[in-house]
Amino acid sequence: MPLKRSTSLKSSLTGLFKASVQRATSQAARLKRNLSTVLATSVLLLFFLYIPFIHGPLNAGIIHSDSTAPQVATKSYINPSSTPPAATPYIAATPSAIVQEPAPTTVAEHTKPASTVPNVLGAEKIRLGELNKDLENGPLPLTHELHREESVKSAKHQRGDSAWSHAPVSLASPPDVTRGAKNKYLLSITFDGGYSASEAGVVLDELRKRGIKTTIFLSGTFMNLHPDVTVRIVEDGHEVGNHTATHPHLTDYASTYTHKTLKSMNRTKLLEELRGAEKLFTSITGTSMAPLWRAPYGEVNRELRAWAFEFGYLHIGWTYENSTKESLDTLDWVSEPSSRFYLSANEILERVTGFGKESGGAGGGIILMHLGTQRKSDRASSVLGEMLDELRGRGYRFVKVSTMLNGNSALKTAFRRKSVRSYKKLSKIR
Repeated sequence: MPLKRSTSLKSSLTGLFKASVQRATSQAARLKRNLSTVLATSVLLLFFLYIPFIHGPLNAGIIHSDSTAPQVATKSYINPSSTPPAATPYIAATPSAIVQEPAPTTVAEHTKPASTVPNVLGAEKIRLGELNKDLENGPLPLTHELHREESVKSAKHQRGDSAWSHAPVSLASPPDVTRGAKNKYLLSITFDGGYSASEAGVVLDELRKRGIKTTIFLSGTFMNLHPDVTVRIVEDGHEVGNHTATHPHLTDYASTYTHKTLKSMNRTKLLEELRGAEKLFTSITGTSMAPLWRAPYGEVNRELRAWAFEFGYLHIGWTYENSTKESLDTLDWVSEPSSRFYLSANEILERVTGFGKESGGAGGGIILMHLGTQRKSDRASSVLGEMLDELRGRGYRFVKVSTMLNGNSALKTAFRRKSVRSYKKLSKIR
């Protein structure tokens, strides 16, 4: 009997031990699953909180670089051995919030195939104020009247969304900003500086007299040739956007009248163009460029805008009103009076001050002018003061592009990406 009780007790203890082990194993497995769930949830939460602030909206498209194209850097404007001064962070003006109403980009009037495009005079083939000897026999520059399919597609994409400024912006399809809010009495008179600074003194004087601060797009070539003008632009309080380092052609518009990216241009080259200009600007002024750019000759498409936007630059065009075929491109770059595009100084004045009279006003308009010209007389700068005074007399206020777009999600995203890129670079240096 004692032997049987001993065997029974041993069996009971063994059973209890096995049951305890099974319960412990089950609890451990359940705890492991719970911990895995908590960990996965935490990772997802961090992902959704972190990504929008660093990499833009979650619905951003994927940008594919041209891996087959040669990755060749463009000409550097900075001495690699020199250390530029620390850049002052760019801070956009912060007036009362403006709800952006996107305007359509250019709708083409010119629809003839390339083979039927009439020959034009040499003076029409370049934007004046952006001339160097290498471009004297260059192609016809892009104008708002000559934009084609790409602009039409972009216009259709942007129209009809009054809340566009607050909508998420895809990195793969950033907007081509051509106008601010139509219901605001704000205008931005922008200037491109590609090569020549022949009108810069007059332009800056007229703006200074009236206390107007605006946005000026400078190329690396311009800054190299005119560092004194570049410094004055900053000292006068103007906002400076990127006009690329070497002012290259970016699309095949000159030869095909379409806007396909040139085979010689790729993502790396465009970013080097933008980087080269901003480095030179910082080395000259000690400040940073605004997160805005304007393509040379107006040659831009969705792919180019996406590459630049990924780098922290939002493309700024100029205003074209589709309903009336009016444009705020002053065409001040045309110097040959016999050209069909030529406008006298008074005609330029009428073109700008008359804009919007049949279409609800010029609110949000972005005007395009240049800091240089080949004209010997009848220059657009001669009527600049009168133009500014007349528009102000009608209640319009001249502001920087960033002020006009205050609250715009695309500008916020570009500024954020440019700031993060600059911060990462400074962190590496430290």
